[in-house]
Amino acid sequence: ALKLICWCLAESERSSSSAAAAPLEALCSRLYWDAVDAPASPMKACAFRDKLKRETERSRTLAIHALGGKQSLPSDWNFLDADGYARLLGALCCNSTAVVYVSPVLQHILQVDSMKDCPAKAVAISSLEPWLRALKASSTRPVDDPSDAEDAAGEDEERILTWDAPGGLLEFSTSLIPPFRGYGIFPCMALMNHSCMPSCAIEFSFSGNLFVLQQSARSILKGSELTISYLDSSLDADADHETMGRKRRQKQLATYGFVCQCPMCTQQKASRAVKRRRVMQS
Repeated sequence: ALKLICWCLAESERSSSSAAAAPLEALCSRLYWDAVDAPASPMKACAFRDKLKRETERSRTLAIHALGGKQSLPSDWNFLDADGYARLLGALCCNSTAVVYVSPVLQHILQVDSMKDCPAKAVAISSLEPWLRALKASSTRPVDDPSDAEDAAGEDEERILTWDAPGGLLEFSTSLIPPFRGYGIFPCMALMNHSCMPSCAIEFSFSGNLFVLQQSARSILKGSELTISYLDSSLDADADHETMGRKRRQKQLATYGFVCQCPMCTQQKASRAVKRRRVMQS
């Protein structure tokens, strides 16, 4: 949030304050605690939102201190007001995307493993061996997520590597080195609307680049809108969306502040209405 405010400040030096803030203000429609998934229990949801409100206020206080006070912003900006800051965090939640990157350490290990047997590979294994044995001995946690092993390996499944090391046979799993997980804001991608039958998918490279790919089952005509799924931006996500069902999809999309009217949702809603009428008539 602080980086976005600083970006607006930098833009205001080249244009008017209202023009610099306009892109950010256009995104700030939902309060932070209304833009995240809350527990199903009303009591727990209330406590969860109260916690987010306290955290938001602490974050706002730190941001004001970092910027040298609210007076450091143009008078027509409300990003450091209680409501404005909460909406700024809400905009980040609604427009960010989860990002997973393979650890550079694992990339190096996989490169060593792919080398042909030679003195250089022996030296690399010798230097990595003490660290890998210590990591194996200290690692007692299970994989946090079923996909961690896949993400860590950068392939379809976890890999078990076996090396002939100076200290003896060294066998270890790629899941020992989990991927980096975080969230990122990609301005162009944030402009793409949702569809449960998206025309595009999102992929990330190890270097931090983002790629928009055409879904294999879609033809993208000139002038047609490019859409992604806010639920699963990977390739061939249609099948999972259809299995999930319209009701569950709509529930997960609720925090975005819209009711999906894509072809899949419209068709499933119509089919359900037809079934309901048949039941009532029988």
